[in-house]
Amino acid sequence: MAFWNRTKDLPREREEVGGAPLDPTALLELVERIGDECAQEVGRLGGDADQVMATVHLDTVQRVTRVELVSDGMPLLTGKTFIRQLNDLAAPLVNQPPGRRLAHIDATVADGQLQTRITYAD
Repeated sequence: MAFWNRTKDLPREREEVGGAPLDPTALLELVERIGDECAQEVGRLGGDADQVMATVHLDTVQRVTRVELVSDGMPLLTGKTFIRQLNDLAAPLVNQPPGRRLAHIDATVADGQLQTRITYAD
């Protein structure tokens, strides 16, 4: 597995800083879109997109730091490009106030049905 300096590759500041936090409905829609992207990435990597377990880890400023994808019990490697795509998608999370910041997002696709779970950092 390749390693790189994530803090060097990712911008330190997000442009959206200072905006309004996401309302609960928008947050759930965003988390579902992130889960869908993970399932699509599994399909692109040659795995079964209908059987996926994904964990998206976020840092304190709500940047995606790591993605773990598993399909049919086999771990799949993700690259910097996919993490950058998820960072672009997750950009609105930067305005979540303390107490509502996310630590990680778990997405599970079983028989084509997506289920997501949010774990808060605070």
